Amino acid sequence: MKRLSYIDDALVERVLGWSHEGARDARDLLAKEPGRLEQTRYAALASDLGRIAAYEYATGAPVDDVRMRLREVAEAWLQVFERRGTEPPFPVTVVSETGDRAPLHDPNDRDFSLTNSRDGLLAIYTAIVSCHDVLAYRMAQLIWDPENAPYVGYDSEVCTPDDQHLARAVKSYIMGATEDVATEASLVDLHASRARWLQASILMAIANQQKADFLLHLSELQHWHQREAARKSRRTDTSFYLNLPALALAKLALRAGTASREALPSDTHAPLELVDLP
Repeated sequence: MKRLSYIDDALVERVLGWSHEGARDARDLLAKEPGRLEQTRYAALASDLGRIAAYEYATGAPVDDVRMRLREVAEAWLQVFERRGTEPPFPVTVVSETGDRAPLHDPNDRDFSLTNSRDGLLAIYTAIVSCHDVLAYRMAQLIWDPENAPYVGYDSEVCTPDDQHLARAVKSYIMGATEDVATEASLVDLHASRARWLQASILMAIANQQKADFLLHLSELQHWHQREAARKSRRTDTSFYLNLPALALAKLALRAGTASREALPSDTHAPLELVDLP
């Protein structure tokens, strides 16, 4: 039985077909051509597996199967981050007003955009929800962006300063540097992104054992996600099928004793079954 009633069956069949084919192709190329474009191919694999996991959840796959698929997603992202800086940027040629052509990037430049803090945080959340704590810790170690990274900006579609602060706060918590959690989390701007601000507030509440604040902000995050997911424009956006930030932060709170399972809010996008241990 479908968990998300608005999912179009014909679209699901097409997209799942493309995604499974893409994942198979990526794995085949990784096996046949070791050492060639590995970071790019693992990134493509993580993307395809992420869509598959979202659609499997939406269409009613067993929770344990969804959890195992999410573990595959997290493992693919780890491979991406462990290959940071191994590939050049996508080749771009700049044509001047006089018609002169020149490459935008130096031949020795490396591309770090595939290992940005936003994607790293998503990988950590995915690992936590899939109960892969070792992978979550390893991903936390790999969270960083080069100084003055060109892909980071307040209007960036790749990674914003708020993404960086939130990712660093989660990294600090995962690695046991709880004194740094508030430093980074407090820099997340409420007006830039309510969802990121709520995640930062939830994390600070967990770190400080503020049970009432934790439950308040978690409920607000889930309500925000439900409103966004209900928009017609979001119905094909698989990133809204599961509320991975809420699920991951709820698991962290349970482990820290900040909340009990009975106190946790649950909804279609953040089911308690995915908070439970397998």
